[in-house]
Amino acid sequence: MKVFRVLTWLLVALVGTVSVSSCGGKSDSSKPVVTVSIEPQRYLLEKIVGDSIEINVLLADGTNPETFNPSMETMKQIAKSDAYFSIGLLGFEPSLIEKLKSNNPDLNVVDTSSGIVLISGGCSGHGEGYDPHVWSSARNAKVIARTMYEEILKIDPDNKAFYEQNYNTLLGELDGLDAYAVEKLSGKTGCAFVVWHPSLSYFADDYGLHQISVGQEGKEQSMEHLRHCIEEVAEHGAQVGFVQKEFDAKARSVMENDMKLSCVDVNLLSYDWDTEMRKVIDAIAEK
Repeated sequence: MKVFRVLTWLLVALVGTVSVSSCGGKSDSSKPVVTVSIEPQRYLLEKIVGDSIEINVLLADGTNPETFNPSMETMKQIAKSDAYFSIGLLGFEPSLIEKLKSNNPDLNVVDTSSGIVLISGGCSGHGEGYDPHVWSSARNAKVIARTMYEEILKIDPDNKAFYEQNYNTLLGELDGLDAYAVEKLSGKTGCAFVVWHPSLSYFADDYGLHQISVGQEGKEQSMEHLRHCIEEVAEHGAQVGFVQKEFDAKARSVMENDMKLSCVDVNLLSYDWDTEMRKVIDAIAEK
């Protein structure tokens, strides 16, 4: 009988513990929670916070930001965050942020492109007509990382020393990537490369390269436009084309058959941001 009473008491205690831990709060864990728009942001942020912060990502790997439409469940998830780190220029973000601020005025929405010198053009449907792909640059990544780091210190000041050490390590890695690009691309000033979606404008600007964009945003590609691009490729002597296979359905055929380019698959929305950037650098350096 004593054994039964002990077991009953333990069961009641266990149920009570589970009930308390699952009620209320922003998450099942006691960690602060933040949301980011894309995987490259998560890559940078995790370098700073490790597993001390719970990070939600809006665009899973392979999701097209041009067609992304957040669900009500996603909106609720963001609202439970301590902060939302936007890129600030992606097509879905303006309306999303407007709704978030309307329904959750206390939510801290942080534009991580703040402080970056923006490049006009690139993609239609983006805020102020600027190219949204600010993360395709090691130098811009330092700005993005700095913005997120400063906000994390406000969210979790008790772990400042840990975050500061990690942040400084990340800056060293980003400087190393930049130095790698400068070394590998020395003598390549003015060198041209081809993309379907104009996603490497900031990278090209950093190292004096020339990006040729083949795709026409929101339009069926015309023969006139294709002919113009083929002429531009020949004029600049481009030899390599980058294909985002999730989005650029026609790209490989056009680049290989019509432009006679060597094609390289890249995923600039991948969590493995450093690996993808090095792939781009190496492909241009080797041509």
